[in-house]
Amino acid sequence: MASRRLTVRSFLASPTTGTVTGLIGLVVPAAGLISNSSQLKDVLLVASALIISAFVARDYTSKGRRVTATRGQPERMADPPFYEKVQKSVLGRRLADIEDLADGMLRVFGADVRYVSVLLFQTLSESSSAAKDIYATDLTYNSEILLTRREYLESNRFLIRSGGSVHRVFICREADLATASFASDFLTLVQEHRSVGVVCGLALIEQIEATHAVDFVVFASAAVLIEEQQGSVDYRSGRSTVQFKRIEGWMERFRDLWESNQTPSATRRLAAYEAIAMPMIDSGGWSAETIRRTLHDSGPVG
Repeated sequence: MASRRLTVRSFLASPTTGTVTGLIGLVVPAAGLISNSSQLKDVLLVASALIISAFVARDYTSKGRRVTATRGQPERMADPPFYEKVQKSVLGRRLADIEDLADGMLRVFGADVRYVSVLLFQTLSESSSAAKDIYATDLTYNSEILLTRREYLESNRFLIRSGGSVHRVFICREADLATASFASDFLTLVQEHRSVGVVCGLALIEQIEATHAVDFVVFASAAVLIEEQQGSVDYRSGRSTVQFKRIEGWMERFRDLWESNQTPSATRRLAAYEAIAMPMIDSGGWSAETIRRTLHDSGPVG
């Protein structure tokens, strides 16, 4: 059997070293108090300082190995089994910021945004719950970035094949939709989502309340992922928050966008836009004015 290599790091971090150091730390100051020799007291003072340094070094060595995260109580969350499974995976991966997980919230940054997003889809897909419905919005300023999210799109496909559904509203600026290059990428994005079974809709950012112009994904009644800063193509940037409580408010926002409350029906608006934009793209005869008129004329259903 191969011998275990003894290093300074492993020696300082070992429990035996901690116990011995602690005993010495008790004996040395006591000896100094009862000694009549000033020279011995000086020696013991130096020894005490070395012992304190050893404790600091040991603490520093072992700190990187600890995961200081309090486990949350699943029964306090909207969907206890869902939360418990996500918590187990997150703690196992040791994400950078998990201090609020026990309170039902998780903040993620950079590459962790992609990981957690896919994890939530996978967890709902594998759930025994009959309700596997996802309601999402996408602030669509750059369709090219969203077209690179292959793993995310595959997660949508997997969930739908497991018996779930995905409804997504793309929230766009009118000026972007009236631009031929943006329209081409955007309609490609819509078709890619439809190809995996996603039901798509469209809303204009100028016509909805600020509280609704947010990137979010509602996972049944279990969690909501709120994208605060859209990730770059390589996920070097990006910031999202996951909430495992108070989901209903986000569901209400989605209903407002999807139905005819704050904006014309999302599906009707997208259908009207496609009917005008696609022939223009195919023919090369783009008219921004026609697009703008169509977006304003696509009134509510009924």
